[in-house]
Amino acid sequence: MDPPVTRYIQRDGAALAYQIVGEGPHPIAWFFEDMMHPDLMWTDPHFHYNFERCARFARSLFFQRRGFGLSDPVEHVPTLEEQADDVVAVLDDAEVDRATLVGAASTCGPLALVAARHPDRVSGLVLAEPWSDTLLSDGDPPPGWTADERDRFVDSYRDAYACWGQGKLTSLAHPTLDVPHNRRIMALLERCSATPRTAQKHLEWALRANYSLILPAIQCPTKVLHQPDTLFAREAGRRMAAGWPRRFRTAASTSCHRSPSAQPWVKC
Repeated sequence: MDPPVTRYIQRDGAALAYQIVGEGPHPIAWFFEDMMHPDLMWTDPHFHYNFERCARFARSLFFQRRGFGLSDPVEHVPTLEEQADDVVAVLDDAEVDRATLVGAASTCGPLALVAARHPDRVSGLVLAEPWSDTLLSDGDPPPGWTADERDRFVDSYRDAYACWGQGKLTSLAHPTLDVPHNRRIMALLERCSATPRTAQKHLEWALRANYSLILPAIQCPTKVLHQPDTLFAREAGRRMAAGWPRRFRTAASTSCHRSPSAQPWVKC
């Protein structure tokens, strides 16, 4: 399968890019994180293979927030509400009435807001390693974190974003991947995804974001996928124990369908 043609819609005077793959009966909207460049991901054999698998049963929409990847640069990090409106605008432009929404990390909050605002447009919600409560505030650290843990986490991400374009995000993804080969790949993804100024502004926005008040308002069938040590997992577990609706389900981890071709990322 060849990479799809990129489409654009205008959002407050800036072009927002998205792609469409497949014609299956189950629409899926994938809201990519900052370094998940829509074009470059097609050059990775695993991503390419999984995109082809999705195309067999689903009509998939791929996009990032404004200012990243193939979209026009913007002067500010879009607010949570603006990002949610952008998601709906992509669905409208692609003529998708109802879709499963898939987010990762800081893109999960806008998708949760879409589900809360427009439950008729959302058939399911998949949140991979989402963030819930704000990490930066004047009060105590969020549930499940000590102040030292919070400070180390924030400092490590600020250091990686301060060196944007050098591939330092690799070590934060997984220490075993932190080798020169992988850092070169990550550096390319970073440089193509956003300018250093935009990336740092986005990080500070993400560290201060608070999505916890949105989640109880979600009325669509929901499945939360996470790794057990994420902030959202800890908070979700606490709230479920306190009586959250049973429609909020958790799973220990996500699965990956491996392609038969070689993976450019290597382990040391």
